Amino acid sequence: MRQATQFGSTALQGETFTPRSSQSEDCLFLNIWTPSGATAESKLPVLFWIHGGAFIQGSGGQPRYDGTELAKRGVVVITINYRLGSLGLFAHPALTAESKPDEPLGNYCLLDMIAALRWTRDNVAAFGGDPSNVTISGSSAGGTSCLFLMGIPQAEGLFHKAIIHSSGGIQNMQTLSEAEAAGLRLTERLKLGAQAISTELRRVLVDDIAVGVGAIRELSLPVKPIIDGRLVTAAPADTFSQGRQVKIPVLIGAANGESGARQLGDEVATGGAFGFQRKLADDMVRAGQSVWMFQLTYVPPQARASRFAAQHGESVAYAFGTIGQSIAAQYGFRNEQVANNAARSRRGGGNRPTGGGREDDSQPVEESEQGREISAAMMEYWVAFMRDGKPSGEKLSVWPPYKSTAPETMVFGNQCISAK
Repeated sequence: MRQATQFGSTALQGETFTPRSSQSEDCLFLNIWTPSGATAESKLPVLFWIHGGAFIQGSGGQPRYDGTELAKRGVVVITINYRLGSLGLFAHPALTAESKPDEPLGNYCLLDMIAALRWTRDNVAAFGGDPSNVTISGSSAGGTSCLFLMGIPQAEGLFHKAIIHSSGGIQNMQTLSEAEAAGLRLTERLKLGAQAISTELRRVLVDDIAVGVGAIRELSLPVKPIIDGRLVTAAPADTFSQGRQVKIPVLIGAANGESGARQLGDEVATGGAFGFQRKLADDMVRAGQSVWMFQLTYVPPQARASRFAAQHGESVAYAFGTIGQSIAAQYGFRNEQVANNAARSRRGGGNRPTGGGREDDSQPVEESEQGREISAAMMEYWVAFMRDGKPSGEKLSVWPPYKSTAPETMVFGNQCISAK
């Protein structure tokens, strides 16, 4: 028994965004928000949220993922931690040699997600949730993780719908042999040599394994799931093009600032991440799945002097009802100065004012009256989808399912919310 009144430690990940003092190898925690008065007989829809962060940073305890507003609308919200960086993605010949023929290798981050899904299946009813109505969801690396999970047989049956924000094309994935070579480079850096055995690897201090971004780049360590041939057998694009994914209803979309933005426009930007998602949608529709596409184009009035499009991952704050937070609040730092320094150190430009094309999820999502209306509408659509498998709202625009022959996207825009 433990007092579950504070978030558990986050996964080790260097200094970026999450203070080092709150990180630990003991990081596999999940967090639950549930409606007041929910009981084991409530059978409420469950949102299972996988945080983003390029598989090297982030946590399920970031305030942007606060599940309070969704819980008020009748959803049990679960956010999870999973191992990151070299603790989440690591292969080595010594570990391969001791593994069983069908034992997954290297993809510890995905194994953590599957373990959390199994925990959800076995325990969420006690919090009012329905284990037969679980929607996986995530943004960026979290959205990409949903795509991987949809193609992993070991995860089948643990979830029943998916809401995918800002996932991109997954290219240049390492094979097991390439990941093993990267693991050798890391162990040589740690003075173990090429002949290190598994017991020696397990004696290494965890802080030495959890190297920073610079070492990850220098050593070409994996930062995406590994094609190990056991858990992950192909890149998501190949899995979906071959129709080997689980056939579930899906909401999928992005911000126009990561997809070929148009200045303060609400036309659907069809390139970049969104173009990859449309290809996935075509594949899913061909396989008989129900798919709905969305794009966020809204930019708050006070932000239009510095940017002209919605940014990578920005739709998450609207979907959770958490717009208006500061950077410090979003990432749990003690003050804005420390948060800004961490944001500047992030790959892709930190918190500098950005134009439409640069991806940057370190910016706070500004408060605005229209933004609150967009957030309320998005949450209503999302909750209906999680509950019934179809996004709808009593006073909202009709959201048509995606069709390859006549593709329509629900645009959450500057002028209105409408299908285009």
